[in-house]
Amino acid sequence: KQLGEGGFSFVYLVKDQSDPNAVGSAASEGSGASRSGGTPQQQSNQPTFMVLKITSIHSRQQRDVAEKEAKLLSRLSHPSIVRMIDAC
Repeated sequence: KQLGEGGFSFVYLVKDQSDPNAVGSAASEGSGASRSGGTPQQQSNQPTFMVLKITSIHSRQQRDVAEKEAKLLSRLSHPSIVRMIDAC
């Protein structure tokens, strides 16, 4: 499910494919993902949802901005901010 879009990215709500409770294919290739709520060791009968941000970068300047954003997001820790897991 698409949650939003920005200048050079789209953000989707997806089910964690490594979660045994997830149903079907949850996501396509992307630039990074963040888990929404809970911890990686969370034990629940509910599927784990993640936020997937897919970027469309066409210039070195856009790449630099995206890398700075990922670095900043990885350092943030707050209950109202989705925790970053990975970026590539």
